[in-house]
Parts: sequence; structure tokens; C-alpha cells
Amino acid sequence: MKFSLRKKTILMIVIIAFVLSGAALICSIAVIRAMVNDYYRNHSEEISATMASVIDSNETKVLADSVRNTYHENKELLNQDTDAYLSCFSYIKEKPEFDSIRKQLRIIQDKNDVNCIYLTILIPEDKKIVYVCDGAYEDACEPGIVDPLFEMNYALLMDPSIGFPAYVTDTPEYGWLVTSGAPVFCGRDIAAYAMVDISMIDVIRVQTRYVIFSFSVLFIVTIILCNFAVYYVYRLLVRPIKALTDAAVNYSVGDIKTGMNKFSSLNIKTGDEIEQLQNAMKQMERDLNEYFSNMIEAKEELRYTKEEVANMNRLANVDALTGVRNKRAYDKETKRLEESIQRDEAHFGLLMVDMNYLKNINDNYGHEKGDIAIRKLCSIICTSFSHSPVFRIGGDEFVVILEKDQYIKRDELIAGFREKLDKNYLDDSADPWERISAAIGYAVYTKDVDITVEDVFKKADYAMYENKKEMKEHIPNSL
Repeated sequence: MKFSLRKKTILMIVIIAFVLSGAALICSIAVIRAMVNDYYRNHSEEISATMASVIDSNETKVLADSVRNTYHENKELLNQDTDAYLSCFSYIKEKPEFDSIRKQLRIIQDKNDVNCIYLTILIPEDKKIVYVCDGAYEDACEPGIVDPLFEMNYALLMDPSIGFPAYVTDTPEYGWLVTSGAPVFCGRDIAAYAMVDISMIDVIRVQTRYVIFSFSVLFIVTIILCNFAVYYVYRLLVRPIKALTDAAVNYSVGDIKTGMNKFSSLNIKTGDEIEQLQNAMKQMERDLNEYFSNMIEAKEELRYTKEEVANMNRLANVDALTGVRNKRAYDKETKRLEESIQRDEAHFGLLMVDMNYLKNINDNYGHEKGDIAIRKLCSIICTSFSHSPVFRIGGDEFVVILEKDQYIKRDELIAGFREKLDKNYLDDSADPWERISAAIGYAVYTKDVDITVEDVFKKADYAMYENKKEMKEHIPNSL
């Protein structure tokens, strides 16, 4: 069966319009869902982190220790008599700390749009979490109630300090929830986890209404546009512009690269606006050919320029002798740390390292051996602090910035660094200029004491010079 150009045009317009509308609707639904999920994940993590930081950690530890001890003493009752098991925890609610903690939880809960805020403890050996205190006004979970640790949270077993990153669950007991938890620290110990549950049901209902509304509006707009397009194409464009349409539809990426000639091959002689349109399209085609040719050349030049700039930036931040970052790079990191201090998010330490007797090495063996000694010290530093940035800020001075896991393990890492230095210094088989020693000074950022990174640097620098004086008294120069 043959169809007229009008029918084909109408069918094409309708199909394209509805396909594009459907694709737009599907994309909008996916975007909306992703945004909603991300928002509530981030929201739950922010609330749990806030709760963990403001709740009384000492009272939390008292309750958590009581629940933990009671659980271990009575956990065999879990599979025998649940009521008897829970009755063992009844005394928890009589503690003054329980009322105090519950009030704190409810204050946070009332100020945030969440379903439930509560405290739990982790029982690693059983892969379970146990409720300590629930801030819910109704149907609150009693102290001692046990939930399994989901497999997605097994990373806690290796590193309890990471808490519960936001995750979505749908269980018969609690429904569809976004849950997250942050550790409540008492000193360096984790007393409990501040947990937050947010229901997704109401959010999905709102999202569904929005999708239905969007679909209705999109459907009506699509119908209107289809009618208008069909009318315009049929009355004004379909018959005389078929040749131009075919030429435009046949454009491809290959044409752009090799030179477009679709319109140049046309020879329409109508003597009206259609012929003028053809001539304009031919001129446009020639201009585009020239434009794309110039653009390809410019793209190659731009790529080369970007590579050169990237290489120059890298070299500008790298110390030529050691290959580690230089003073310029350290100044950049200092600005970043200053910003974290202003945001009240700073947790870092600075390690100062200064080589001893570099002048004697240069005088006795030459500056080339002095450079070898500097590179040897830099190698020991980089090996000891493999996940921290190392900077050479002077001739024989280095700075290491310790953050995150390296900050937490700083004492262990510094002790290992000292051990490597001592072992290197006592190595009789090494050349004299390789048996280096160095003074070390370390300081951490302390809130309400340090105002800038420079304050921390001065403390580390002072500690380093004190260490250098002590070393010069006990370790004579053997060079």
C-alpha cells in the first residue's frame, strides 16, 4: 500500500513527537528519582552526623556499655524467649541517662523531617546491631532489640569508624527507608552509632503526582504541536521542499569530516523562496565546510596547547631534585587547609623534617653527594607516608600533610619513620653521605587554639628545632 507524502509526513511528525515526548518523560522520571534519592541520602547522613556531634557522648557511653553487657549476658535467650530477653533490659529505661539521651534525640527529631532517630551499638562477632535508645514518640524500639547487620554494611567490621553510609532498605518490619548512621565518639572510642530513618513512601507519592501532571501537560502540548506542525508542513513546505528535506536528512558525521555536498548537488529551479532557500543552503554548506575545516585545525592546536599548559603546571609544582611537590604546591595546599579551617572541617597535622649535617656533606664530599643525601631522605619520607603529600619547601626541609587515615594513624606512621631513619643511620655498609639523620617536628591543628595553618606550622617547626638540638647533643656528626 502506497501512502501520500502528506500521510507520511503526518505519521512521521506524530511518531517523532511522541517518541521524543516519551523519552523526555522517561528521562525526567529518572532524573527526579535520582535527585530525590540523592537528596534524602545526603539529608540522612547530615542529620546523623549532626546528631553524633551534639549528643552527650558520656551519657551515650554509659547506656551503650550497659546494653552491650546485658546483651552478652542474655543473648542465648533470643532464640528461646524474646520477652524474657527484652525484660533483661528494662532497667536501662530507668537510668537518668536514658531520659536525657531520649530528650536530646527528640529535639533533633522534632527539628528535622525524619521518621525515626535512635542509637545503636554494633556487635561485630554476631554481625548484629542492638538498639540503645529510640527517640520515637510511638512504637519506639525498646533497648536490646536486635537487627541483623546488612551485608552492604560489612565494611564496618573492618573499620567501625566509617559508620553507616546512607542506604535504602524495604523490610516488612520497618517499610521503605533511607537509613544512615554516624559514630558517636567518646574520646577515641566509638560509644554508639547515631542512626536516622527517613520514609520514602510520601516522597514517592508526591513524585508520582508530579509525573502524572507532567505527563498530562506533555501529552496536551505534544498534540497541539503535532497539529500545528502538520498544518504548516502540508500547506507551506511538504511538496516543494521534499528535495531539501531529503538532503538534510542524509547528513552524517562522515559528511562533516569529508566535506558536505548534499545541497550543492541539488538543482531546484522554482523562481521563488524555495529556490532562494536552496541557494542559501548551498552557501551555508560552503561556509560550514570551511568552518569545520578550520575547527578541526583549531582543535588540534588547542589539544597541543592544553598538553603544554598541563605539563607546565605540573612542572611548576614539582621539585626538580626530588620529584615531590615544591614550595609553590605547598602554598596551594595551605590555602585549601585554610578554607577547611574557615568551614570548621579541619582535621590535619604537619610533619616537619630537616636533615642534619647537610653542609658537612657538601663541604666534605661535594654538592652532588649532598643532592644524593637529600633524595635519600625524601625517599624514606615518601615510603613512610605513602598516602600523604610530601613537599620540599627548602634546601633540606620537607613538610608532610597528614589527613584522614594517615592523620588517624599518625603516631604509628611517625614511629615507623623514626625507625627507618635510625636503621639507615646505623647502616655501616652505606656510603657516608647516605647515612643521613634528620630532625622531626610534628603538630596537629587544634580548634580554638590555632587560627591559621601557619600557627600549626610554627608549632611543628619549633618541635623540629627542639628535636634537632637534642639530636646534636646525643648524636655526634661522624661525617
